[in-house]
Amino acid sequence: MQHLFPAVDTVGFSTRVMNVMASLRIDDLKQLAQYTEQDLFRLPNLGRKSVEEIRAALADHGLALGMVFAADEALRKSEPVWRTKSVDEWIRELAAGRIPFLQSASLAGCAAADNHLGRLYLEGIGADRDYRKARVLFIRAARRGCRLGYANLALIYRIGYGMRRSATKAERLMRRFVQAGKAA
Repeated sequence: MQHLFPAVDTVGFSTRVMNVMASLRIDDLKQLAQYTEQDLFRLPNLGRKSVEEIRAALADHGLALGMVFAADEALRKSEPVWRTKSVDEWIRELAAGRIPFLQSASLAGCAAADNHLGRLYLEGIGADRDYRKARVLFIRAARRGCRLGYANLALIYRIGYGMRRSATKAERLMRRFVQAGKAA
């Protein structure tokens, strides 16, 4: 007999928790119960209160975090079933899914999208590392008024990602970052 678990949208989670569930494509409490507490703390936008809210909702339905469910009786008698992907791999896939949206927002003139895309290319999250693209996006973000563009450019020049290190350029860019903060 197959268990039917309640959908996450019928449990009454807060908006923050529901947004995270939607981004992870979690539909019911069974999928949610398979995450460990450590997995949840690694997710962006989930803090201690949100994890407590999830733990309480699972307990109300007789579930707990970190549960392993077997697909059929034969699997129940064998070794436990482990997830095939780590949380880091899930986050990379989610970030890769956001890249087309960020690219269209960047083309529309959004400085924050430029900066965010630059970070994804710089760190190789959801896309291959491309220091040149990251640098171009940070320059565009800074010119469009995103002061974090200056800070990220300073980081590139300070560390030397894909180019020769330049402490003087890094220092000049950090001064611009500070000045932009004072102007705001």
